[in-house]
Amino acid sequence: MHAGLQLRQGQQLTVTPQLQQAIRLLQLSSMELEGELREALETNVFLEQEEPAETGPISAELPVSGPTPALSRPEEHEAREQAAPGTSLTDHLAWQLDMSEISARDRMIAAVIIDALNANGYLAESRADLLEVLADEDVSRDEFEAVRARVMHLDPVGCGAVGLQECLLTQLKVLDPGLSVGCRGLAERLIGQDLALLAEADVDRLAERLGCEPSGVADALDLLRSLHPNPGAVMAPAETAYIVPDVLVSRREGRWVVELNPELLPRVRVNRTYESMMGQGGAAAGHAVMQTQLQEARWLVKSLQMRNETLLKVAGAIVRHQRGFLDHGDIAMRPMVLSDIAEAVEMHESTVSRVTTQKFIHTPRGSFELKYFFSSRLATSGGGRCSSTAVRALTRTLVESENPAQPLSDSEIARLLAEKGVRIARRTVAKYRDSLGIPPLAERQAAAARDEARRVA
Repeated sequence: MHAGLQLRQGQQLTVTPQLQQAIRLLQLSSMELEGELREALETNVFLEQEEPAETGPISAELPVSGPTPALSRPEEHEAREQAAPGTSLTDHLAWQLDMSEISARDRMIAAVIIDALNANGYLAESRADLLEVLADEDVSRDEFEAVRARVMHLDPVGCGAVGLQECLLTQLKVLDPGLSVGCRGLAERLIGQDLALLAEADVDRLAERLGCEPSGVADALDLLRSLHPNPGAVMAPAETAYIVPDVLVSRREGRWVVELNPELLPRVRVNRTYESMMGQGGAAAGHAVMQTQLQEARWLVKSLQMRNETLLKVAGAIVRHQRGFLDHGDIAMRPMVLSDIAEAVEMHESTVSRVTTQKFIHTPRGSFELKYFFSSRLATSGGGRCSSTAVRALTRTLVESENPAQPLSDSEIARLLAEKGVRIARRTVAKYRDSLGIPPLAERQAAAARDEARRVA
């Protein structure tokens, strides 16, 4: 696979807004991206649509071993292939915490912070009030602020801030230290200025106040415009929609092949004729508006390429990590958190979260949101680790094999799991059982009694 959106110290980007645009495009679903491209094609004369035949698939092969997976239990994932509900801001942040290495105490503090966010992602309650809520847990101000900083670095970055300045500064910090240092530093100085003056975007006045060149201020303002002043708003609930997978996984000649769905690949390019005319000089070449549109067209095409490469890279890393799932199903799902993939692809965890949100992958076992493959780690009695997804699958197997006349209680399921080396609390079993749609003991007993009565009658 080619390098994707790798933010490494030492790289330099002359146009930081291009990187910001690429990051923003990452979080769009295929339908949202299609709408954005449609608008760009209508407003930018330098963009044109490619014919379908001109765009080939983007793929990568992964070596595998083992038998061809059996297509068992399709009913488990049938509903997942039909529709994709929108995700709330609270659910999205909570999911990232579940997929992070974080202590139970910090998770509790983070839950209080997330519950206090408004629709735009800002704290709707004062920090003093939240500390009062946590008074029984003896949470210090420093401890609270450390967890809040962690929440602010989840995706969307900046949620949990107490004001616009803190929100924007947090978003600037997630950029790699080697990227456009001067531009970012100037942007940080601009954020410290009077916000009313900043909103006027008076380049000359700001340059005079900061003692720098107007061109530098203009670049820094462009960078600030690419940030999200209301980060929570990007997670506004979406209508349920039928899904089309962004990524396809198939097995060919003993190798798992991961490729982007060619039906969804963005088909836009720069119009070479118009681009050539701009390069030939004349009146058109000096037209500032046309020059800006040409540059924006180039940025968009490059950003789309970076989006494709990043999506493929992340999907490939996920498939490589969860190869056992492709061979054996949920029972073989390995524990995997955001940091595992972030380290594998050398990206920030928030970038991985963007890539896996509202992006779907079709496998021989069904279609899934990329988030599905992340699973928290549970300790085993042998000192190893297993995924919560695998434990759910094992729980389903135990219930399906139970005697209908004597169904298993949650405590009995916990005991049987412990015999298999997985020690979890009864309430955790109840949580997993509910998530699988398995009724509690009393309901299963009543259903068995009704079935027996019908059989006798």
